[in-house]
Amino acid sequence: MITNPGAIRPTVPATVSSAVAQVVAARTNHVFGLMGNGNAHLVSHLTAAGFPFTSARHESATVAMADAYYRATGLIGVATTTYGAGFTNTYTALAEARLARIPLVLVVGDAPSTGLRTFDIDQAGASAAVGVTTVTATAADAPAMTHRAFDLAMRNFQPVVLSIPYDLANAPLADELASPLPLPEKPVWVPTAEELDRVPPGPTAQPSSLQAMAEASWASPIWRRSFEPPNVASSSS
Repeated sequence: MITNPGAIRPTVPATVSSAVAQVVAARTNHVFGLMGNGNAHLVSHLTAAGFPFTSARHESATVAMADAYYRATGLIGVATTTYGAGFTNTYTALAEARLARIPLVLVVGDAPSTGLRTFDIDQAGASAAVGVTTVTATAADAPAMTHRAFDLAMRNFQPVVLSIPYDLANAPLADELASPLPLPEKPVWVPTAEELDRVPPGPTAQPSSLQAMAEASWASPIWRRSFEPPNVASSSS
């Protein structure tokens, strides 16, 4: 769902980070983040355009705030951090959002497209370990992948990580960009008869214990008398 069409004007020349920022600004109303060199260009494009941005003091708080933003507004939350330790610091909040089925997008810096450096980790693998999908923005598909991250998050009600490789953060977009791909078909679970038999029965028509207590109390003359107006006899002079 596009919430802010044209919120950020395209830069010339357009880069991977500026394209991601433009889609982010169109798909949400607020971003929560902590800037590092892996997401500096993204944050710069957002804040230079005056887009609402709340800076956190710890990476875990960025995801926690994006989680709370969805719970409070119903709009998809967005968090952003740098790569490596910046990403791993989000892990507890990210896992909690996945277990609670909170749709949010975490935009992170990532290792260069040429491969891991000595201080990089397999961020996609770490995300997958807690059931979170990662999509990667490149010069050929940054707008399409950003839209895909939002679409997956909203369709599946879960967090999605959008990674920007370090060497592509300020790379110019390709002349021909990939079109958004349709989302894969969502798997449907059809319970068996045995599984349905294990479902506990629903509430019956019997009155609840609280209702039964209220009716019994009202039937008591002493209880009813306390709610009745006093019978004041009139006197004649």
